[in-house]
Amino acid sequence: MSVDADYDVIVMGGSIAGLLAAREVAATGLSVTVFEEHNEIGLPEKCDGLVSTKGITSLGIVPKQRAVQNYINGALLYSPNGTKIEIDARKQKIVVLDRAEFDRGAASTARSYGSDIKISKAVTGVKQNELVEVETNEGIATCKIAIDAMGCSSLIKKRRNGVIQAAKYEVHGTWFDTHKVELYLDQRVSPGFFSWVIPIDETTAKVGVAGDGINPFRALDEFVKRKKATVVKKIAAPIVVGGPLASFVDGHVVSAGDSAGQTKPTTAGGIYSGGVGGILAGQASARAIMLTDDRYLQEYQKKWDSMFGRDFSVTLQVRRIFEKLENKHIDEIFASMASSGEVLESLSLEGDFDFHSFALMKALGLKSVLKILKVITTNELKRFLPLVQGK
Repeated sequence: MSVDADYDVIVMGGSIAGLLAAREVAATGLSVTVFEEHNEIGLPEKCDGLVSTKGITSLGIVPKQRAVQNYINGALLYSPNGTKIEIDARKQKIVVLDRAEFDRGAASTARSYGSDIKISKAVTGVKQNELVEVETNEGIATCKIAIDAMGCSSLIKKRRNGVIQAAKYEVHGTWFDTHKVELYLDQRVSPGFFSWVIPIDETTAKVGVAGDGINPFRALDEFVKRKKATVVKKIAAPIVVGGPLASFVDGHVVSAGDSAGQTKPTTAGGIYSGGVGGILAGQASARAIMLTDDRYLQEYQKKWDSMFGRDFSVTLQVRRIFEKLENKHIDEIFASMASSGEVLESLSLEGDFDFHSFALMKALGLKSVLKILKVITTNELKRFLPLVQGK
């Protein structure tokens, strides 16, 4: 490109994906700025911050101790009729993060590498000409490559499906185990998803409900009332469960994180997978600019797919199957699992928090579960079986 740009790269959105992308670009010596629409990095805190320590360290982040709110050693899963399954998660080394504090730490690191971060600067439009023109509430800035890390709101403009509404509260209560996550599956309360409890300490937890076609706040209010909890904070936050975009690259605009659909279709968690997306997007953008070869941008998606593609394919198909289940089917599956110590032991020993689909399928035993899932069509089974069998 012969026309001078204001920056080599503009990162749109100060999410963890955007901040990691900025860090990678700045590390090469290129000029990069982050435009964040809110007046503080990390707020509003839309993510519950559940991630493995392995995932965090692989992102090149060592969070400060004050960013770690809790350590999780297990999970309690409840079926619609109240059948409980307990999973030992000590080997997974899962933590609960204060996402605002965690993101501020990532921003500080990005700045230390030379990134410029501008808050209260909302992106209102993007045009691609010889340069990429990023329109903001303060004017237009140009760059050679723009990285879209603006989250769910940006994804919705590219793809309407795969996003569901969620309500999230911080509450005070006494019913939960301090170091165990709780998941409640009930297709009448949270169709296509679940209700969850993530403890912060002995008396404080992050709770949430998401589901297709429901009022999540009404559902969560009822949940909190049953648990006799006191609400401290309320957040509305749509979650992404539709899997990744078909293409992360559109000309000289590259998507990463929630903007690219890089969150788990089963749980909507995306700190690790979206963070890796940000790192790879930043590295590819820097190479494309430094070597004046746009083909490097395509390497980004190839690398991300090689890491997450199969896991996401499996879990996306699991989601489609789960959406068809009635409560009686879920109860049957739980009854089958609860009666098999071998299944629960396999889940505890083999589960990988960041790549959980394969351990889950192996533990459940395909034949026994598929026998229960009478609602699955032949075509769905044909798509599903090769994925979990590794073909």
